[in-house]
Amino acid sequence: MSETEVRLATLNMLSTLNGGAIALEVMADELAHAAEMIGDDPAAEVLLGFARRHRVRALEMRGQFAAMKEEYAARYHSEP
Repeated sequence: MSETEVRLATLNMLSTLNGGAIALEVMADELAHAAEMIGDDPAAEVLLGFARRHRVRALEMRGQFAAMKEEYAARYHSEP
């Protein structure tokens, strides 16, 4: 891969991580809202469990995004 291809692939991965984290956060919000609407039904706890797992995975993806962004900035935006 050329340097340009690596740079573009990295930007694509950053975009994918960001989009994935946003999607997980939206899904977690929807699951939590559904659990709230159900109330005391045992299914509400299941939905809240799924919401928590989605939030944790979104945080993990945000961490991966931050690390990759730091590496990208150091590699492509550092002073010569």
